[in-house]
Amino acid sequence: MNNLEEGRISTDDLKFVSLPAGVEEQYLVHENDILFNRTNSYALVGKTALVDSPIRAVFASYLIRIEPDCSKVEPRYLAQLLISEKWQSQIQALATKGVSQSNINIQNLLQLRIP
Repeated sequence: MNNLEEGRISTDDLKFVSLPAGVEEQYLVHENDILFNRTNSYALVGKTALVDSPIRAVFASYLIRIEPDCSKVEPRYLAQLLISEKWQSQIQALATKGVSQSNINIQNLLQLRIP
């Protein structure tokens, strides 16, 4: 989550993991993917970043990877919507609030309509 900064992926302070054979490909991020923080403190749920250039990386389990259909929506546009103050307030309204962690699931996220 620390690598999602101002709508982009930061390659500073990367963490490295070993994955079982065949698993890496399933979690590899691709250019135009959007990573969305689904579990964190209430203030950080919804933190979003666009993968705007090729990078060999996998995403953590507390992130949702959104793979936009580029024939229907421009990934940069969708990422900017998710980052916008209006959408962030809608995301936080949909998030469940826990004692130390809040969460939003993909079903709740899909309730948001793209203008």
